[in-house]
Amino acid sequence: MIRSGMEMIVTITRLNLDFLTTGIFSIYHRLLGKVEISRKRVIIKSVAQAMGSKKTFHLRDALILLLALFLVFGVGYKYLEWSVFDRLAKLQHFSIPNELSIIERGGNLSEDAGVDIVKLNEPKSTLESNLKIYDELDGKINLILENDKSYVDAINSNSSKYKTLNILSKLLIGKRGKLARRIVSDQIQYYVNEGKGARDNVISDYLMKNIFAVSKDKAIMQIYDNKASASPNTLYSKYFSEVASLEKYTRSDYKFVEEDAIKQSYSYGFETLQNNKNYLSAYYAVIKDFVAGDYESSAYKYTKLEAQFIKLNVDFDKLFGENESIKQDLSKKIIELVVDKDTAIKEFKSGGFDKYPLLPRIEGWKEDLEMCQIYDVKGSLISGISKKPVEAKDLDAYLNWLSQMNPSTASIDNSIDKSIIKFTNTDDKLTYQCLDKETGKEYIFVTSK
Repeated sequence: MIRSGMEMIVTITRLNLDFLTTGIFSIYHRLLGKVEISRKRVIIKSVAQAMGSKKTFHLRDALILLLALFLVFGVGYKYLEWSVFDRLAKLQHFSIPNELSIIERGGNLSEDAGVDIVKLNEPKSTLESNLKIYDELDGKINLILENDKSYVDAINSNSSKYKTLNILSKLLIGKRGKLARRIVSDQIQYYVNEGKGARDNVISDYLMKNIFAVSKDKAIMQIYDNKASASPNTLYSKYFSEVASLEKYTRSDYKFVEEDAIKQSYSYGFETLQNNKNYLSAYYAVIKDFVAGDYESSAYKYTKLEAQFIKLNVDFDKLFGENESIKQDLSKKIIELVVDKDTAIKEFKSGGFDKYPLLPRIEGWKEDLEMCQIYDVKGSLISGISKKPVEAKDLDAYLNWLSQMNPSTASIDNSIDKSIIKFTNTDDKLTYQCLDKETGKEYIFVTSK
């Protein structure tokens, strides 16, 4: 059907309006879409920037944290390193004078006891005068024992303090770490060897104490026998009480002081004691029967007494030199350890390793004082091995003589402060003196000839 013109106009107008409306809305939506896309891009960009900023923030923090940890651990490690050396130096500062004082006192006590031993063999000495000397000797040996035991205690105590640094020294690195481990290892091994020697000295003291005890009882027996033999039938019984001290040797359960330790370490010394014990026991049994009137039994036991008397012959070189080679080997090891340790201390100081920023300098080692005494030990060792007395008359000659002998001290000889050492050699004694410059204390070691 054909529409009228008005209808067509209206229709066209409506169509145009629809087109316009549709076009406007289409453009609007397109514009809105672009705005939305742009907004999203802005948001995404902002998020990306934020994420990038956050990533940068975390990286910076991580670097700061790592730097802080590095500084903390670095400072902590340096303090640990410093504290190990500080403790080592302080231990040396205390232990060396402490041990030298005990060694010095022991030397003086031994020299004093030696004077009495010489008196026993003087031409003018008598059995009666010797009894008094034996009593004095026993008291002096007790003092030596007390001193030697205190040295064992000092060695054990000081050794335990160094052992606490053994693990810590292994945590250290570099040149300082190597020096620390060297010093600690040498010192601990030194105490192992020195401890063996110190404990052996105590056993040796007990051996000498027992030797002089039986020597005194033999003197008592001889005084009694000399007196009673003038009239045996009456005087042996009259003075029998004077040999009452011999009765103990007849008991099956009698043992010398520290007999087991002596038997283990000094077999010939133990054999000498047993021979004297058996002789005095046999003598007492013979006299006891004789005084009781049992002459037949006394005569029978006298045969045993004669057999025991033959065994009294003593090889004094063997007795007093027993285990000498073992002791000499121990002394060599001790010298080598001290030389190596003190050389390490010299390297620590000369290398400037004793200085730390903001911390006190590591001081107080006293290695020169220790080496001074080691020179004396080496001199005694060489003299003992060669069986010749020290002939040097002054310090330079003495040190030159030592330098030609092993164990070598060449690594440290030229860096020692020799002004602290004094040496004199006279016809009757050799005197060696070591000065502690810090305290002014002078340690004196004397060896009689």
